[in-house]
Amino acid sequence: MQDVAQQDPIEGTEVRKFLARRGAIAIKETRDLGVVPGLYTDDLLVSTMVLAIVKGAQREMSYSVKLERRDDQKNTTASVLLDYDELPELIEAFDFIASHALEMQGRQRDYTEVTYSTKDAARFGFFQSRGQQQIFVAPELHGDLIFLADHDFPRLKSLLGQAKSHLESKGASLV
Repeated sequence: MQDVAQQDPIEGTEVRKFLARRGAIAIKETRDLGVVPGLYTDDLLVSTMVLAIVKGAQREMSYSVKLERRDDQKNTTASVLLDYDELPELIEAFDFIASHALEMQGRQRDYTEVTYSTKDAARFGFFQSRGQQQIFVAPELHGDLIFLADHDFPRLKSLLGQAKSHLESKGASLV
């Protein structure tokens, strides 16, 4: 079994596999839902993607969320895709991370990191060192972290919930 952190991104999400198909018509529909500002640099844009692949009479659908790192010029410098089926667990992980951060806040501990990783190797979490915490998102495996203000972590969770609802309105389901 291959470690999640060592997976090739093409092997990660279903939507990446979907996008790699050739010899078919691809119809991609996206909707920007909102931006979460980074504390020091780059922002994080949350959008949905509905993808249809049509080959002859056959039509297949894929539903996902795209997170894009945007620099101060609004240029995308990195992105990650989240399959629709990842969203419920990710949204629950936000609750665990937030409650664990609150429990640890202000305590003197060794360097501690609490992280949730997706199929496409995005990471969400916080680290604590010397009694100070910092929330972060890493939209790529080996890229820089985007640090968030405490109040923006629930905003990101809310945007993911909105993305889930929008995808469901377009036909996404866990069945």
